[in-house]
Amino acid sequence: MGPSKRTILLLAALAGLAALPARAAAASSPAHASSFTFRGSTDQCPAQLGGCGKVVIRVSRRLERVSFFSIQYVLDCQSGRTLAADSAFTSVTTVTRGGLKFEGTSAPFTITLQDGFTGNATADLHGTLHRNTSGRGAFAEDVTVLDGQGQPADRCTTGDKPIAWRVKLRRR
Repeated sequence: MGPSKRTILLLAALAGLAALPARAAAASSPAHASSFTFRGSTDQCPAQLGGCGKVVIRVSRRLERVSFFSIQYVLDCQSGRTLAADSAFTSVTTVTRGGLKFEGTSAPFTITLQDGFTGNATADLHGTLHRNTSGRGAFAEDVTVLDGQGQPADRCTTGDKPIAWRVKLRRR
């Protein structure tokens, strides 16, 4: 027997809560005077999000480092359920060569769910930002829901291919 709908929704809620400290810290910094903000959307536009997923990337003024990356998306589960979710990264590996190339992979992490279920998740992202203009990249996430005995009960992913995203520099 698979996890209940409430259990799956809790998984999405917990994933969102895990990112709240990063969002709060980024939002509370003073006017981000030493950074640029890129905003855009994903190519995933499900009804649960009310349009395409939103993407926000904050980078250092010299385009040397990504300090914040946030994305909205939907996970499709083998059980037929879908989960609206979002993730925020505050630690992203960056390489600068004629623009800013970056990537990030979360270490596998476990979320404790109700009714004895747990969720094991990983996420991958990569992208390129072009100096003072725009950027693009891709994001993927995989969550395995396990029952109380540690057996797989459901699998939820962003799909067979990563979610593509595009952003443009937003000037103040």
